[in-house]
Amino acid sequence: KYLSFDSGAEAVRNRIRGLVPKVTPLVLYRGHLLGILKAELADCGAAEGRPGEILEIDKEKWIKVKCREGCLWLLTLKPEGKKAMHFRDFQNGNKAVAGEVFEAKKES
Repeated sequence: KYLSFDSGAEAVRNRIRGLVPKVTPLVLYRGHLLGILKAELADCGAAEGRPGEILEIDKEKWIKVKCREGCLWLLTLKPEGKKAMHFRDFQNGNKAVAGEVFEAKKES
């Protein structure tokens, strides 16, 4: 199943929780599939951005992503062809930056 951030943060988080562990919710990141295994609700404050946009990165803890309404902290990720990992380990190998976007892939 492909994941879109074009919903409210709580709905996106609940979709992730409902699919994992049987199905890995997927997004496109830098042209590759990336599984999102754990996310928590985050305070957006007055942050603006488009759905799926990386707003903030705390290299020790999480990545903050904008949803249509609200934000999420992404905590556990699964890069294509690799094992699940904490965001810190993902960040060490990928160097995600604010402004990049997790894209929704359309199902065929």
